[in-house]
Amino acid sequence: MKGRGKLRSQRLRSLSPEIDPLKLSMDWTLEDLGKPQILVEDTWGDALPGSYHLLRLSEMVCRGVYSRGGKPANFHVTDMCDGIAQGTEGMDYSLLSREIICDMIEVHWRTQPLDGMVLLSSCDKGVPAQLMAIARLHDAPAIHVPGGTMMEGPGMFTLERVGTIYAELRRNELSKEAYLFLQRNACPTVGSCSFMGTANTMQAMSEALGLAMPASASMPAFLNDIKQNAEACGRRILGMIDEGITTRDILTKDSFENAIMVHAAIGGSLNALLHLPAIAREVGIKLKPTLWDELNREMPFLLNVRPSGAYPAIFFWYAGGVQGVIREVKDRLHLDAMTNPGREPGRAGKTALLRQGSAVPFKLQAERRRRPRAGR
Repeated sequence: MKGRGKLRSQRLRSLSPEIDPLKLSMDWTLEDLGKPQILVEDTWGDALPGSYHLLRLSEMVCRGVYSRGGKPANFHVTDMCDGIAQGTEGMDYSLLSREIICDMIEVHWRTQPLDGMVLLSSCDKGVPAQLMAIARLHDAPAIHVPGGTMMEGPGMFTLERVGTIYAELRRNELSKEAYLFLQRNACPTVGSCSFMGTANTMQAMSEALGLAMPASASMPAFLNDIKQNAEACGRRILGMIDEGITTRDILTKDSFENAIMVHAAIGGSLNALLHLPAIAREVGIKLKPTLWDELNREMPFLLNVRPSGAYPAIFFWYAGGVQGVIREVKDRLHLDAMTNPGREPGRAGKTALLRQGSAVPFKLQAERRRRPRAGR
């Protein structure tokens, strides 16, 4: 436990005698004050389905932290929904919200006696904001917990097709009854929208960078697996502290190249070209446009997932997810890049970008099929 001998929380306690009484006024005990203290921060709120369920996942993270002898502290900064804001003045605040969320996480970290962080988010701006914060606070151990993906609607209908059927309604190509049925059932559960937009793309980038646990990106938000993953992340952050692993060890040029190559293989959202360079900049790495072009020319496109393909994004996880993609293109990746699960037992010099047994290998390239018109 080499990391617990020099805890940041204990150093700050020695500098500020007011910390102990203020903490003891809440649910902290004298014993808690000496434990590793973990920031558990989420984008929980009633604003959008991708964040609505995160409080429960944060509770599971806290359970994992307690089980390994740590003390969690919960913080919240709710994100916004680009889908709800679309077409309104709210979109003027979309990218700004990324910066504000990132800044608030920095405020929470720097003003509290904390030793590691577990951040939870699902959607378009929450995920890149939290990854930026992890990169900015790169001397700290950190894990990102993707909030997962919602179930597809009836007939595999998904949210990004609502605009299409609305146009069909206006052209009298679809009945009002069929339109209303699909519109009202496009988002049947919590989680990020079930297509390869910014939310699922950035969840995949988190895993490809090594900041999220293997097989956690785009996990169905309604399955018990996602709660078990959250609890495992609470345990793992204490392991990272013990092993002295920080984000600085994980976010290297190789890890960003891995993410760019996975992005190419999944046909990820173009918005990743805004977010990945911003994350890289926080650790002093420049991602030039020529690098994207160079790596994309070498990568196969593997997914038949909407909006470029035929299937909802939740099918991506069932087919193997990011780990399945990594298995398909592993010869092109930097498999010795560090990830937050740390080094594989008994594999000196190798790390866990490709985890054995994390997901079922699956050939993800499916034959393109003509999609039936919604409601027909």
